[in-house]
Order: sequence, then structure tokens, then C-alpha cells
Amino acid sequence: MHLRRIGNRFTVGLLLALLLAGLFAHPSRAAAPRDNGLTSDTSYESPEFNYEIEWDDPWIADESETESSRDSDSLTLTSEGAFLSILGFEYEGDPAEAVAVIIGSLEGNTDDFEIVDESGDDDVASAEVVFDLDGTAVSEYIEARPIGRGASIVVTLTSPSIFYDDELGSAGELIELDGDSLFTGLDTGGSSRDDDDDTRARGEDDDDDSRTRDRDDEDEDEDEDTSGRDRELAVDEDEDEEGDDRQSRNASGVDGSAYISPTYGYSLEWTRDWEFIEDSEMVGDGRSDVDEIGVFNGTSAVYVSGRVDYDGDAASCVEGEADSLATTDGIEDVELLTGDDGEPLGVAGDEFAFGLYSLISSGGDGPIIQIVYIECRTVVADEAVVSMVGAMPLDEFESEFESVLALSDALVVDAR
Repeated sequence: MHLRRIGNRFTVGLLLALLLAGLFAHPSRAAAPRDNGLTSDTSYESPEFNYEIEWDDPWIADESETESSRDSDSLTLTSEGAFLSILGFEYEGDPAEAVAVIIGSLEGNTDDFEIVDESGDDDVASAEVVFDLDGTAVSEYIEARPIGRGASIVVTLTSPSIFYDDELGSAGELIELDGDSLFTGLDTGGSSRDDDDDTRARGEDDDDDSRTRDRDDEDEDEDEDTSGRDRELAVDEDEDEEGDDRQSRNASGVDGSAYISPTYGYSLEWTRDWEFIEDSEMVGDGRSDVDEIGVFNGTSAVYVSGRVDYDGDAASCVEGEADSLATTDGIEDVELLTGDDGEPLGVAGDEFAFGLYSLISSGGDGPIIQIVYIECRTVVADEAVVSMVGAMPLDEFESEFESVLALSDALVVDAR
């Protein structure tokens, strides 16, 4: 039963479908019925096995997926970027066998399945896995252990890989089982994987360690990269260094169906369905040092831009790009879409954020309703962002959104 619910949430290819399925949406904080074990907005007691769970924001109980039966109890929590399930059931066997059952089910129902880490003994067994669902990289942590009373629990945390480490750390810090950390197979509040594994899950090299979030002072002492990919953004550089760097940056970053930003070093590759929009490229343009290109597939247009703006904050970038659309001539009624629960279709993180918007644009045949996907990522901490803005006609949104998300997966941003 538990595995089927998890599987149902991740058999949909489009990110929009994941959103509508409730992966990111927060359930309402209605008064909790007591027969399912929820004792308050932030606490739970298993009706069958009497273990207690407590949590803090941003985790919220999903009442529709929290239930109790004669031989099992399940609690489901969601955050902005993850789905966490805690299943208690009558079982005194090897916890590794319980983990193996879940691994086998996932392996048989997902693509590009890979076990990242696996360990276990008589007290606890755990595993971390990654898999692909129609171009969306998904990571899952699985832990099983006996809790006495003739019972065991299985905990699973499932998240798009780009959010996984943050969500796993949040769960480890903010969710407790009987007064202790929910996870015993991990170091408290963190993942047993290197931070780079979420990068690898998106198709990048395992040994790429450039995704560090803290910019050390030693960055100032690094040798200048003559390719321009590690351009210093400090304003106090010598004029000669600025001139040499500017000359390097002014070269085009487009090479066939691939692109490397001359200023910021992020990269993008596209399939033959997409074509580079001639004259769309900007390199180090204006006071914000904008790098930009556009691609078009005959129906939808996507623009990828890097710039010094928004203090490097991804959520502010998404809001700012939407505001910019709203003030563009020929565009009106820009609105953030919401799901069936009334929650926005988007994620507002510091380093990664996105939103889905609708708008009306003027066309030769009259007004056109379009859906716009806006995604932002931090490329230089506290300074610069990369944005992706994809516009799709409403009547072809489902197929076009899949293509736009494939471009998002192909966008490689090494934050520094």
C-alpha cells in the first residue's frame, strides 16, 4: 500500500503533474481528526504502536495520506520540495529486507535507477537511490528499523534531486521520533552522500566539486581563468585586467547546439528540435553584465540569461522576471498559477526557484493565452543569477512543457 502511493506520485513525467499531485503543495491546516493519529498540527501518535512523531515548519501533515489500520499506521508529511512517509507495521524481521523490497519496487518501475549508498545491520538499514522520470531526476532516502512492540517503521523521503540534500537535512533536523532524530542511518541533519551527488544525478560528473555554497576568502587568491569562465565580479580590478577579461568575454559562447556563458560559465545543450535564435545572444551586456541566448522549436521560445542582479537570490529573480513580463508592451494579465489546493505552482528557494505563470500576449490573429515557466538559479552567491524563461501556447502546453523541462535538465550551473 505504501509503495503504491509513493509510486503513484512519481510516475507522471511533467513537473506540473508532480506539483498538482501535491509533492510541493502544502495541505491546509484544518483541524486534524484524532482517529488517524494526528494530535495537533505538528504532532502525531501512532494509534496501533504508540510511537510519537513531532515536526516543525515547513513540514506539514497531509491528512489525505495519513491513516491507521489494524496492523499498520502511516503518516505523510510534505514540504515545499519533498514527500516523506513514515509507515509503522507489524514486523520483527531484518530491516535490510524491508529496504530491499522498496528498492526492488522502485527499480522495476523507474528509469535509470541507481543505488547511491546502501548499508545496514540488525538495528537499522538504509539506502539512497536516484532515478529518472521523463527527464526529471528524483532521489529517495529509505530507512527501516525495529521500534519494539513487535513492530518496525520504514521512512522514505522522496524529492527531485535538485532539492534532495536540503530536504533531507531539513527532515533530519525538524522531525523527531520519540524525542530523537527521525533518521538513525544518517548523520544528524545531513545526507551520507557528498553534496555533489545531486549534481551527478542531473547528469554531471561525480567529481565536480564546484557546487559549494560558501564562498571562502581563498577565492580572491585564485589565478585568473583565461577562458573567462571564472571571471571576477569585483569592481576594484585593475583596468588592464578588466580589459583582458572583457575581450575574452565578448566572444560568442554558442558552438552549434551547445552554449557556454562567456561571463558566468554555465552551459546548455539542446537537441535538434530546438534552434538558436539568431541575434539573440548578448555577452556581458550593460551594467548588469547580461549573458543571454534564445532557442526556438517552432512553437515555444526559451531564453536563458545570466546577470548580476537580485543579490543572487533565486526566489527574488523569479518574482522580478515575472514583474518584468508584466510591464512589457503587448503582454497583460500575468498571473502566478495555483493548484487545486490554491497553493502557487512553484518553489521559492534561495538558490533554486521556479514558477508557472499565465499571460495574454498580443498576436496577429488576436490575443494569445500562454503559459510561462520561469526558473532561476544562483550562479554567484549574493551577486548573480541564471534565469530560464520559456513561453508556451496554452493549447500545446502539455507536450511543450516536457520539452522545456528537458532544456532545464540540460542547463548546468556551477554556483560559486
